[in-house]
Order: sequence, then structure tokens, then C-alpha cells
Amino acid sequence: MKQTKLRRRRVFRYAILYFVMLVVFVALIVGPVVAGDKIPTDSISILNDFDLVQPAGQDNNDTTAEPTGGPADSTDDDDADEEDLDLDSKLKFLVI
Repeated sequence: MKQTKLRRRRVFRYAILYFVMLVVFVALIVGPVVAGDKIPTDSISILNDFDLVQPAGQDNNDTTAEPTGGPADSTDDDDADEEDLDLDSKLKFLVI
């Protein structure tokens, strides 16, 4: 009897906790939607003074179909292989 009472109390406490968390989560989503029109724009100008706002309307799409990430000045693959071997031997020396 006592164990079922404790279990019921525990379930009730967790139910309250989960519902409070649900209300807070919904408030975090709905709050800015409702109050977004009421925020004065002069408060945002302070952020612009410190360059904290990302500029909009720029076309900086620099994604290409070509692979990236290699060294910019490498033209011959043999040089890269020699550098890799030299680096491997140094790493083996450090590990041993």
C-alpha cells in the first residue's frame, strides 16, 4: 500500500515537471512570434553599431562542384607523396 502511494506521488511530480517543461518550450516558440512586432527597431541599431548583426542581401554562395581542401600551391602529386612519406616516418619515430 505504501509503495503504490509513493509511486503515485512520483508519477504526479514527474507529470507536473513535464507539463511545466512543455509550457516553457511552447512559450519559447510562440513568444517571439507574438512579441516580434512589438520590439522597437532602435534597440537593434545598437547591435549594428558594434557590427553584431549579419548583413542580409549578399550573394556569397561560393560552393562549387570542384573538390576543395588541398594545398593551393601543389601541382605535382609526386611531391605530395614524398611529403606524406616523410611525415609518416616522423610520426612513426614519435610513436615508438
